[in-house]
Amino acid sequence: MKPKVPKSIRERVIKQWLQGMSRDEIGKDNDIGAGTVSAIIKDAKQKDIPDLDLLREVAIVLKNYDLDLSVVANSIR
Repeated sequence: MKPKVPKSIRERVIKQWLQGMSRDEIGKDNDIGAGTVSAIIKDAKQKDIPDLDLLREVAIVLKNYDLDLSVVANSIR
């Protein structure tokens, strides 16, 4: 039976994923394997955040264009 990953690590992994970090970078930063990172992301998509990949892509585009989400949101209104 595999050991359970602490909630604090799971939350940090999801935040880092949304910031656009790679699976390997996240694993190294949290001292877990890349497969564990993938499992955490997959679990989050299935149970909590079905649009996790879409949110990640939006975050990456905003970062690449040096945009702030609040500025984009105000522009949409």
